Amino acid sequence: MGTVSSQELTDPDGVTVENDLPRSPAARTTRTHLICLSRAHNKFAITTYQELAKDGKKPNNILISPLCLGLGFGMIYLGAEGHTKDELYNAFHLDEVQEYHLLSAYAAVDWDILRSAMPKGCILEVAIRLFAHLDYKMCSTYEHLCINYEISRLKPLDFYGRPDLARREINKWVEDRTQGRIKDVLPLGIIDRDTRLFLISAVHLKVHWYHPFDVKNTRKMAFYLTMKETLEVQMMNQQNSFRIGYLPKHDCDVLELPFSNVHLKMYIFLPRKADGIRKFEDKLNRALIETLEDNIQEEYIDVFLPKFVHEIGWPPKDPIMKAGIKVVFKQEKADLSGIDGSNDLFLKNVFHYVYIEVDESGDDEFKGVSSHHHHDVGTSRPDIRPQRIFKADHPFCFYLRDDRTGAILFMGRIVRPVLAL
Repeated sequence: MGTVSSQELTDPDGVTVENDLPRSPAARTTRTHLICLSRAHNKFAITTYQELAKDGKKPNNILISPLCLGLGFGMIYLGAEGHTKDELYNAFHLDEVQEYHLLSAYAAVDWDILRSAMPKGCILEVAIRLFAHLDYKMCSTYEHLCINYEISRLKPLDFYGRPDLARREINKWVEDRTQGRIKDVLPLGIIDRDTRLFLISAVHLKVHWYHPFDVKNTRKMAFYLTMKETLEVQMMNQQNSFRIGYLPKHDCDVLELPFSNVHLKMYIFLPRKADGIRKFEDKLNRALIETLEDNIQEEYIDVFLPKFVHEIGWPPKDPIMKAGIKVVFKQEKADLSGIDGSNDLFLKNVFHYVYIEVDESGDDEFKGVSSHHHHDVGTSRPDIRPQRIFKADHPFCFYLRDDRTGAILFMGRIVRPVLAL
């Protein structure tokens, strides 16, 4: 987050606004507070993921970006009061972050991980914003907080008079914000005349591996949906040194695959049994994630991983409410008076869109990055036979983490790898 010394500030939409609030020393957050916020968000991430995993008798693909959801609700937290604020505070475990540093930690997470011009190790486009009906105007304190901390300001739209036009305007903003990679994100009917406040959280990810897979090694193989049902998939393959481990309490193997910028990594959890995914999910907790380094070590292995594209857009209201965020959605009880000064603003809905594409791709731009950053992992050694095989030919879970902060950007479950939607 940049430092502004003048009395005028320019928000992300290019609007210059007088700044009558002093810059707080908290605006310069430390790495410690950023990590604390990331840890708190990770706890929310696991809770929300597990609520999704419980849904339905037959496991399906799951994909969420808990960090993007958390940053979106962070915008709401800035203007929440009373019980509404308490629920958000508890659901996101914000007691783990010093209140004095909370705002700047949010801004630092947003900037360092999602909006920095530094190499991301992937194509990553994010669009997060609050939209409100025309009648609701931001109070000056909330507006200046958004500008000071480089948060997209609340955008007014005519939800009551022209709800579908408002939907199209949000779609256009998301398309522009993501360089055209996310188009027509909101479906018909998601916006109605009763909408007063709406949150969009959309993200597009295309993986670039630090050590890409050779396209020549990709071939058709069976993926076991169940013990008896199979699906033919495009299976990537490479032999390299990666960090791998076995988790006996979860009866699953875990593989670490670094992205091309080194500090972003994908962790793949592969149950030993084809139907063991539920067992792993039930026992998933933050302690497992934070102690994972103690359970993995470098080995020369033969990796098989299916190519897949997964895209989902949906209103995750139910799992969010089950995670403890309820009052903000209730018209008669929500208190978002810190946003507009009134007592009748409430969140009608939230829409979460996530796209991930996993294939052989690397990025030559980062080949000069020193390998010592990731323990010299990923070196091909054709003269040595692999010590073991990691073959993701049945349902697996994964998450994408930023190693600098520990923040989980994506979590997912792949039961049916597909390339076309």
